[in-house]
Amino acid sequence: MDEFFREIMVRPRPITYEGHPSDRVIADYLAGRLKDEWRLSDMDMLGRLMKGELGEDWRLSEVSLHIMTCKTCAEKVARLREKNLKRRMR
Repeated sequence: MDEFFREIMVRPRPITYEGHPSDRVIADYLAGRLKDEWRLSDMDMLGRLMKGELGEDWRLSEVSLHIMTCKTCAEKVARLREKNLKRRMR
């Protein structure tokens, strides 16, 4: 059973994106202000995501997918979470 979960919980391979969520989108993501709407079944939307053409129009699932597959943005989010945690602990 452990092997089953290990297989399905493998982190996706990194993807090279042409664009990334803006700082405002990342801040909204961390604050829980993004809409939770699934749009990635639309191939056009997936293409726009890969090309970084979403501008400020990101949804929760899109940012989550991006962060899981983009090392740069994952590290940025980790730094911001740590910064926010330290601020709250003061």
